[in-house]
Amino acid sequence: MKIIIRSLRFDPDDKLVLYEVVAENKYFKGTVEFYEYSDAFDEFSKQLEKFPFESSQPVIYSADGFNLNVSLASPTGHINVKVVIKDDTGDKVSFTDTADTNSLHRLANQLEAVDFTVEQTIEWTDVLN
Repeated sequence: MKIIIRSLRFDPDDKLVLYEVVAENKYFKGTVEFYEYSDAFDEFSKQLEKFPFESSQPVIYSADGFNLNVSLASPTGHINVKVVIKDDTGDKVSFTDTADTNSLHRLANQLEAVDFTVEQTIEWTDVLN
């Protein structure tokens, strides 16, 4: 699984960022653009850092046309990452893959370190897929 998050444009008056997300696995690939605040991923990354050790509750990021859901798949610690991308016409790409805890924490660190008010790109690839 690979997820790319780009900030394409920042409006300093509204504090809104135009994000582009590309998500793919071996079988599916989808792209979506949406507007959100520059700190849109802050809470998601904080929750992701705690998962699954401090909290085993699902960690969900949702924006217009994009949903990322991280959850425990089994008591043995297997983790599922579900991606749903929907475009303006209603067409949808949806897939679920497994992920490694260290890899998810790496994603959280990348999200915390980036300043989306300038054009930035982060790319996350999970080691299990």
